[in-house]
Amino acid sequence: HLQTDGYAVYDEYGHKVGITLMHCWAHARRKFAEAEDSDRARAHYVLQEIQKLYALEREMKDLKLSETEITAMRTEKALPVIEALKKWFIAARPGVLPKSPMGKAIDYTLWRIDALKVYTTDGKLQIDNNLVENSIRPIAVGRKKLFVRR
Repeated sequence: HLQTDGYAVYDEYGHKVGITLMHCWAHARRKFAEAEDSDRARAHYVLQEIQKLYALEREMKDLKLSETEITAMRTEKALPVIEALKKWFIAARPGVLPKSPMGKAIDYTLWRIDALKVYTTDGKLQIDNNLVENSIRPIAVGRKKLFVRR
């Protein structure tokens, strides 16, 4: 499994044998947070629905569920939220301007919805790649400082 943001360069890896491309809900969520100023009602709705996914993850962590139990719970509780969001995106899409923050957020997420669902298929997988990004951030920041000084 390769979990990424929506950077198109990674799409090619998803076509390779033995690699399952999955996307990060934190990156999708960020697009709707950016759309809040221009389309508060729609953005708020989507953010609440995404919050349900994260609340489920916290609940399962607190319960210390096995990977099998996590997979079952995600199938039962997270997948219906994601499927409902997909239907909502399809229905809402014609009512927003394509270049608006909401239009871009819907397009970004709808285009990646199948890869966003992948985490629900295996209890070992994570809803987002924040753990990895947070662990490599000091390296990236340090590298940036190094190049700025020269």
